[in-house]
Amino acid sequence: MLQRPPEVAEQPTISMIISLYNEESVISEKLANINSIDYPTDKLTVFFGLDSCSDHTEELIRSTPLKFPVRLIHYPERRGKIFVLFDLVMEAKSELLFFSDGNTMLQPDAIRNMTPWFQNPVINGVCGMLSLVPKGEMKWNEVLYWDYETRIKSDEGSLGYCIGANGGNYLIRKSAFPFSLGPGLYTDDFVIGLASLLDGGQFVFDSKSKAIEEDTGNRRVEFKRKIRIGKSNLSTLIYIRSWFRRLSLTPVFFLISHKMLRWLVPLVMVFVSLLLVVNTVIFGSFWCYLCGVVLFAHLLSTILFLMPASKFPVRFIDSALYIILMNWALFFGYVRFFLGSRESFWSSTIRK
Repeated sequence: MLQRPPEVAEQPTISMIISLYNEESVISEKLANINSIDYPTDKLTVFFGLDSCSDHTEELIRSTPLKFPVRLIHYPERRGKIFVLFDLVMEAKSELLFFSDGNTMLQPDAIRNMTPWFQNPVINGVCGMLSLVPKGEMKWNEVLYWDYETRIKSDEGSLGYCIGANGGNYLIRKSAFPFSLGPGLYTDDFVIGLASLLDGGQFVFDSKSKAIEEDTGNRRVEFKRKIRIGKSNLSTLIYIRSWFRRLSLTPVFFLISHKMLRWLVPLVMVFVSLLLVVNTVIFGSFWCYLCGVVLFAHLLSTILFLMPASKFPVRFIDSALYIILMNWALFFGYVRFFLGSRESFWSSTIRK
Protein backbone atom coordinates (compact mmCIF):
# COMPACT_ATOMS: atom_id res chain seq x y z
CA MET A 1 0.00 0.00 0.00
CA LEU A 2 1.34 3.41 -0.98
CA GLN A 3 2.08 5.86 1.82
CA ARG A 4 1.15 9.51 1.55
CA PRO A 5 4.33 11.55 0.83
CA PRO A 6 5.40 14.64 2.81
CA GLU A 7 4.34 18.11 1.76
CA VAL A 8 6.30 19.81 -1.01
CA ALA A 9 8.51 22.81 -0.26
CA GLU A 10 7.22 24.70 -3.29
CA GLN A 11 3.98 24.11 -5.15
CA PRO A 12 4.33 23.18 -8.85
CA THR A 13 2.80 25.10 -11.74
CA ILE A 14 -0.61 23.73 -12.78
CA SER A 15 -3.06 24.34 -15.61
CA MET A 16 -6.74 23.84 -14.74
CA ILE A 17 -8.64 22.48 -17.75
CA ILE A 18 -12.42 23.00 -17.93
CA SER A 19 -14.63 22.25 -20.94
CA LEU A 20 -18.05 23.92 -20.86
CA TYR A 21 -21.28 23.74 -22.81
CA ASN A 22 -24.18 26.01 -21.79
CA GLU A 23 -23.36 26.06 -18.08
CA GLU A 24 -24.93 29.40 -17.15
CA SER A 25 -26.91 27.76 -14.34
CA VAL A 26 -23.75 26.71 -12.48
CA ILE A 27 -20.87 28.83 -13.79
CA SER A 28 -21.22 31.64 -11.23
CA GLU A 29 -20.97 29.10 -8.42
CA LYS A 30 -18.01 27.47 -10.17
CA LEU A 31 -16.17 30.79 -10.52
CA ALA A 32 -16.69 31.54 -6.83
CA ASN A 33 -15.41 28.06 -6.06
CA ILE A 34 -12.26 28.64 -8.12
CA ASN A 35 -11.62 31.86 -6.20
CA SER A 36 -11.79 29.86 -2.96
CA ILE A 37 -8.98 27.48 -4.01
CA ASP A 38 -5.98 27.64 -1.68
CA TYR A 39 -3.10 27.70 -4.15
CA PRO A 40 -0.43 30.28 -5.13
CA THR A 41 -1.97 32.65 -7.67
CA ASP A 42 1.16 32.62 -9.82
CA LYS A 43 1.19 28.81 -9.96
CA LEU A 44 -2.29 28.10 -11.33
CA THR A 45 -3.77 29.12 -14.68
CA VAL A 46 -7.42 28.40 -15.50
CA PHE A 47 -8.31 27.37 -19.07
CA PHE A 48 -11.97 27.58 -20.06
CA GLY A 49 -12.97 26.00 -23.37
CA LEU A 50 -16.49 26.85 -24.55
CA ASP A 51 -17.90 24.24 -26.91
CA SER A 52 -20.01 26.62 -29.02
CA CYS A 53 -22.00 27.83 -26.01
CA SER A 54 -25.26 29.52 -26.95
CA ASP A 55 -26.21 30.84 -23.51
CA HIS A 56 -24.61 33.43 -21.19
CA THR A 57 -21.72 31.28 -19.96
CA GLU A 58 -19.08 33.38 -21.72
CA GLU A 59 -20.48 36.71 -20.50
CA LEU A 60 -20.59 35.47 -16.91
CA ILE A 61 -16.96 34.33 -17.05
CA ARG A 62 -15.76 37.60 -18.58
CA SER A 63 -17.65 39.70 -16.03
CA THR A 64 -16.37 37.80 -12.98
CA PRO A 65 -12.89 38.68 -11.66
CA LEU A 66 -10.73 35.67 -10.76
CA LYS A 67 -7.60 35.73 -8.64
CA PHE A 68 -5.89 33.29 -11.02
CA PRO A 69 -4.83 33.99 -14.62
CA VAL A 70 -7.54 32.94 -17.09
CA ARG A 71 -7.51 31.77 -20.70
CA LEU A 72 -10.99 31.77 -22.23
CA ILE A 73 -11.38 30.19 -25.66
CA HIS A 74 -14.74 30.03 -27.43
CA TYR A 75 -14.83 27.37 -30.14
CA PRO A 76 -17.52 28.31 -32.70
CA GLU A 77 -18.22 24.73 -33.82
CA ARG A 78 -19.73 22.26 -31.39
CA ARG A 79 -17.50 19.19 -31.46
CA GLY A 80 -17.70 17.56 -28.03
CA LYS A 81 -15.97 17.68 -24.68
CA ILE A 82 -12.97 15.51 -25.53
CA PHE A 83 -12.08 17.67 -28.55
CA VAL A 84 -12.15 20.80 -26.39
CA LEU A 85 -10.01 19.10 -23.75
CA PHE A 86 -7.37 18.18 -26.33
CA ASP A 87 -7.23 21.75 -27.63
CA LEU A 88 -6.93 23.20 -24.13
CA VAL A 89 -4.18 20.76 -23.17
CA MET A 90 -2.25 21.81 -26.27
CA GLU A 91 -2.54 25.43 -25.08
CA ALA A 92 -1.40 24.64 -21.54
CA LYS A 93 2.30 25.09 -20.78
CA SER A 94 2.62 23.55 -17.32
CA GLU A 95 3.68 19.96 -16.70
CA LEU A 96 0.69 19.23 -14.42
CA LEU A 97 -2.91 19.34 -15.65
CA PHE A 98 -5.92 19.52 -13.34
CA PHE A 99 -9.24 18.55 -14.94
CA SER A 100 -12.53 19.83 -13.58
CA ASP A 101 -16.16 20.31 -14.65
CA GLY A 102 -18.52 23.24 -14.43
CA ASN A 103 -20.74 21.55 -11.83
CA THR A 104 -17.92 20.16 -9.65
CA MET A 105 -17.13 22.22 -6.54
CA LEU A 106 -13.68 21.73 -5.01
CA GLN A 107 -12.65 21.97 -1.40
CA PRO A 108 -10.08 24.79 -1.01
CA ASP A 109 -7.18 22.39 -0.37
CA ALA A 110 -8.13 19.77 -2.99
CA ILE A 111 -5.36 20.60 -5.47
CA ARG A 112 -2.75 21.28 -2.79
CA ASN A 113 -3.34 17.83 -1.31
CA MET A 114 -2.60 16.17 -4.67
CA THR A 115 0.75 17.75 -5.49
CA PRO A 116 2.98 15.85 -2.98
CA TRP A 117 2.34 12.59 -4.84
CA PHE A 118 4.26 13.83 -7.86
CA GLN A 119 7.53 13.71 -5.94
CA ASN A 120 7.44 10.06 -6.98
CA PRO A 121 8.36 9.98 -10.70
CA VAL A 122 6.41 6.74 -11.23
CA ILE A 123 3.11 8.38 -10.25
CA ASN A 124 1.52 9.97 -13.32
CA GLY A 125 -1.79 11.02 -11.82
CA VAL A 126 -3.94 11.53 -8.74
CA CYS A 127 -7.70 10.96 -8.58
CA GLY A 128 -9.49 13.01 -5.94
CA MET A 129 -12.62 12.04 -4.04
CA LEU A 130 -15.91 13.15 -5.58
CA SER A 131 -19.02 13.03 -3.39
CA LEU A 132 -22.56 13.28 -4.73
CA VAL A 133 -24.99 15.61 -2.99
CA PRO A 134 -28.30 13.71 -2.61
CA LYS A 135 -31.23 15.15 -4.50
CA GLY A 136 -34.69 14.14 -5.66
CA GLU A 137 -36.05 10.63 -6.12
CA MET A 138 -32.64 9.34 -7.24
CA LYS A 139 -30.80 10.36 -4.08
CA TRP A 140 -30.60 7.00 -2.32
CA ASN A 141 -29.85 4.74 -5.29
CA GLU A 142 -27.35 6.85 -7.21
CA VAL A 143 -25.44 7.96 -4.11
CA LEU A 144 -25.33 4.37 -2.86
CA TYR A 145 -23.88 3.24 -6.18
CA TRP A 146 -21.38 6.11 -6.22
CA ASP A 147 -20.17 5.34 -2.68
CA TYR A 148 -19.58 1.74 -3.78
CA GLU A 149 -17.65 2.94 -6.83
CA THR A 150 -15.57 5.29 -4.67
CA ARG A 151 -14.58 2.47 -2.32
CA ILE A 152 -13.36 0.43 -5.27
CA LYS A 153 -11.33 3.35 -6.63
CA SER A 154 -9.85 3.96 -3.19
CA ASP A 155 -8.76 0.33 -2.83
CA GLU A 156 -7.27 0.29 -6.33
CA GLY A 157 -5.58 3.64 -5.80
CA SER A 158 -3.97 2.50 -2.56
CA LEU A 159 -1.93 0.12 -4.73
CA GLY A 160 -1.29 2.77 -7.39
CA TYR A 161 -3.71 1.37 -9.96
CA CYS A 162 -6.92 3.41 -9.80
CA ILE A 163 -9.02 2.55 -12.86
CA GLY A 164 -10.52 5.71 -14.31
CA ALA A 165 -10.69 9.21 -12.87
CA ASN A 166 -13.49 11.20 -11.29
CA GLY A 167 -14.13 13.58 -14.18
CA GLY A 168 -14.17 16.84 -12.25
CA ASN A 169 -11.35 16.25 -9.77
CA TYR A 170 -8.07 14.75 -10.97
CA LEU A 171 -4.50 15.84 -11.67
CA ILE A 172 -2.09 14.24 -14.17
CA ARG A 173 1.29 14.82 -15.73
CA LYS A 174 1.01 16.37 -19.16
CA SER A 175 3.55 13.80 -20.35
CA ALA A 176 1.01 11.06 -19.50
CA PHE A 177 -1.82 12.66 -21.50
CA PRO A 178 -2.87 10.37 -24.40
CA PHE A 179 -1.83 12.69 -27.25
CA SER A 180 -1.15 9.73 -29.54
CA LEU A 181 -4.75 8.52 -29.19
CA GLY A 182 -6.20 11.80 -30.40
CA PRO A 183 -9.71 13.05 -29.62
CA GLY A 184 -12.50 10.59 -30.28
CA LEU A 185 -15.79 9.09 -29.14
CA TYR A 186 -14.65 7.73 -25.79
CA THR A 187 -15.11 8.46 -22.08
CA ASP A 188 -12.56 11.18 -21.40
CA ASP A 189 -11.92 10.75 -17.66
CA PHE A 190 -11.71 6.96 -17.94
CA VAL A 191 -9.25 7.04 -20.86
CA ILE A 192 -7.09 9.89 -19.52
CA GLY A 193 -6.86 8.18 -16.13
CA LEU A 194 -6.04 4.82 -17.70
CA ALA A 195 -3.30 6.44 -19.81
CA SER A 196 -1.49 7.27 -16.55
CA LEU A 197 -1.03 3.53 -15.97
CA LEU A 198 0.66 2.80 -19.29
CA ASP A 199 4.26 1.58 -19.37
CA GLY A 200 4.56 1.06 -15.62
CA GLY A 201 2.98 4.34 -14.48
CA GLN A 202 0.74 4.67 -11.44
CA PHE A 203 -2.53 6.46 -10.77
CA VAL A 204 -3.34 6.95 -7.08
CA PHE A 205 -6.48 7.91 -5.17
CA ASP A 206 -6.36 10.74 -2.61
CA SER A 207 -9.29 10.84 -0.20
CA LYS A 208 -8.15 14.22 1.18
CA SER A 209 -8.61 15.91 -2.20
CA LYS A 210 -12.35 16.39 -1.98
CA ALA A 211 -14.99 17.78 -4.30
CA ILE A 212 -18.78 17.65 -4.42
CA GLU A 213 -21.28 17.42 -7.22
CA GLU A 214 -25.05 17.53 -7.15
CA ASP A 215 -26.72 14.48 -8.66
CA THR A 216 -29.34 14.91 -11.37
CA GLY A 217 -32.24 14.01 -9.09
CA ASN A 218 -34.23 12.71 -12.06
CA ARG A 219 -34.54 9.15 -13.34
CA ARG A 220 -35.14 10.17 -16.94
CA VAL A 221 -32.06 12.40 -17.02
CA GLU A 222 -30.01 9.62 -15.43
CA PHE A 223 -31.45 7.08 -17.87
CA LYS A 224 -30.34 9.18 -20.84
CA ARG A 225 -26.90 9.63 -19.27
CA LYS A 226 -26.53 5.87 -18.84
CA ILE A 227 -27.44 5.37 -22.50
CA ARG A 228 -24.58 7.69 -23.45
CA ILE A 229 -22.28 5.82 -21.07
CA GLY A 230 -23.26 2.45 -22.55
CA LYS A 231 -22.53 3.64 -26.06
CA SER A 232 -19.29 5.24 -24.93
CA ASN A 233 -18.14 2.06 -23.14
CA LEU A 234 -18.00 0.07 -26.37
CA SER A 235 -16.45 2.92 -28.31
CA THR A 236 -13.81 3.30 -25.59
CA LEU A 237 -12.85 -0.38 -25.83
CA ILE A 238 -12.11 0.07 -29.52
CA TYR A 239 -9.86 3.06 -28.86
CA ILE A 240 -7.85 1.43 -26.06
CA ARG A 241 -7.62 -2.10 -27.45
CA SER A 242 -3.88 -1.70 -28.14
CA TRP A 243 -3.19 -0.52 -24.57
CA PHE A 244 -3.55 -3.93 -22.93
CA ARG A 245 -0.03 -4.94 -23.86
CA ARG A 246 1.30 -1.71 -22.32
CA LEU A 247 -0.39 -2.35 -18.97
CA SER A 248 1.03 -4.56 -16.25
CA LEU A 249 -0.95 -7.54 -14.97
CA THR A 250 -2.46 -5.81 -11.92
CA PRO A 251 -4.17 -2.91 -13.74
CA VAL A 252 -5.38 -5.32 -16.43
CA PHE A 253 -6.99 -7.45 -13.72
CA PHE A 254 -8.58 -4.36 -12.12
CA LEU A 255 -9.78 -3.13 -15.51
CA ILE A 256 -11.49 -6.42 -16.29
CA SER A 257 -12.95 -7.04 -12.82
CA HIS A 258 -13.95 -3.43 -12.10
CA LYS A 259 -15.18 -2.25 -15.48
CA MET A 260 -15.46 -4.83 -18.23
CA LEU A 261 -17.34 -7.50 -16.27
CA ARG A 262 -19.80 -4.82 -15.18
CA TRP A 263 -20.29 -3.82 -18.81
CA LEU A 264 -21.46 -7.38 -19.51
CA VAL A 265 -24.29 -7.22 -16.96
CA PRO A 266 -26.89 -5.65 -19.33
CA LEU A 267 -26.23 -8.37 -21.90
CA VAL A 268 -26.51 -11.11 -19.26
CA MET A 269 -29.73 -9.55 -17.94
CA VAL A 270 -31.35 -9.52 -21.38
CA PHE A 271 -30.09 -13.03 -22.20
CA VAL A 272 -31.41 -14.52 -18.94
CA SER A 273 -34.77 -12.80 -19.40
CA LEU A 274 -35.12 -14.20 -22.91
CA LEU A 275 -34.00 -17.63 -21.71
CA LEU A 276 -36.70 -17.62 -19.05
CA VAL A 277 -39.33 -16.76 -21.66
CA VAL A 278 -38.14 -19.61 -23.90
CA ASN A 279 -38.11 -22.11 -21.01
CA THR A 280 -41.60 -21.00 -20.01
CA VAL A 281 -42.91 -21.63 -23.53
CA ILE A 282 -41.23 -25.04 -23.75
CA PHE A 283 -41.49 -26.40 -20.20
CA GLY A 284 -44.11 -24.24 -18.44
CA SER A 285 -44.76 -24.99 -14.75
CA PHE A 286 -42.02 -23.64 -12.47
CA TRP A 287 -40.46 -21.59 -15.25
CA CYS A 288 -43.76 -19.82 -15.76
CA TYR A 289 -43.76 -18.47 -12.20
CA LEU A 290 -40.10 -17.48 -12.34
CA CYS A 291 -40.59 -15.75 -15.67
CA GLY A 292 -43.58 -13.91 -14.25
CA VAL A 293 -41.52 -12.56 -11.35
CA VAL A 294 -38.77 -11.35 -13.69
CA LEU A 295 -41.19 -9.73 -16.13
CA PHE A 296 -43.03 -8.09 -13.24
CA ALA A 297 -39.73 -6.60 -12.02
CA HIS A 298 -39.06 -5.21 -15.50
CA LEU A 299 -42.59 -3.79 -15.56
CA LEU A 300 -42.11 -2.06 -12.20
CA SER A 301 -38.81 -0.56 -13.31
CA THR A 302 -40.56 0.76 -16.43
CA ILE A 303 -43.26 2.35 -14.27
CA LEU A 304 -40.58 4.06 -12.18
CA PHE A 305 -39.14 5.49 -15.40
CA LEU A 306 -42.52 6.66 -16.74
CA MET A 307 -43.42 8.15 -13.35
CA PRO A 308 -40.15 9.81 -12.24
CA ALA A 309 -41.65 11.17 -9.03
CA SER A 310 -42.66 7.69 -7.84
CA LYS A 311 -40.65 5.58 -5.44
CA PHE A 312 -41.12 2.01 -4.24
CA PRO A 313 -41.78 2.05 -0.48
CA VAL A 314 -39.30 -0.76 0.31
CA ARG A 315 -35.81 0.66 -0.10
CA PHE A 316 -33.93 -2.47 -1.19
CA ILE A 317 -36.62 -3.29 -3.78
CA ASP A 318 -36.49 0.28 -5.06
CA SER A 319 -32.70 -0.11 -5.41
CA ALA A 320 -33.11 -3.41 -7.25
CA LEU A 321 -35.56 -1.81 -9.69
CA TYR A 322 -33.13 1.08 -10.17
CA ILE A 323 -30.37 -1.40 -11.08
CA ILE A 324 -32.66 -3.06 -13.64
CA LEU A 325 -33.62 0.30 -15.13
CA MET A 326 -30.03 1.53 -15.44
CA ASN A 327 -28.88 -1.74 -17.01
CA TRP A 328 -31.62 -1.38 -19.61
CA ALA A 329 -30.24 2.08 -20.32
CA LEU A 330 -26.76 0.65 -20.82
CA PHE A 331 -28.20 -2.02 -23.12
CA PHE A 332 -29.94 0.63 -25.23
CA GLY A 333 -26.60 2.43 -25.39
CA TYR A 334 -25.00 -0.73 -26.79
CA VAL A 335 -27.79 -0.98 -29.37
CA ARG A 336 -27.26 2.63 -30.41
CA PHE A 337 -23.55 1.97 -30.79
CA PHE A 338 -24.12 -0.99 -33.11
CA LEU A 339 -26.73 0.97 -35.07
CA GLY A 340 -24.08 3.54 -35.84
CA SER A 341 -24.94 6.46 -33.56
CA ARG A 342 -21.63 8.29 -33.13
CA GLU A 343 -22.36 11.83 -31.85
CA SER A 344 -19.55 13.09 -29.59
CA PHE A 345 -21.17 16.07 -27.92
CA TRP A 346 -23.27 16.30 -24.83
CA SER A 347 -25.97 18.45 -23.27
CA SER A 348 -25.34 19.86 -19.83
CA THR A 349 -27.48 18.52 -17.00
CA ILE A 350 -30.02 21.02 -15.73
CA ARG A 351 -29.77 21.68 -11.99
CA LYS A 352 -32.86 22.96 -10.21
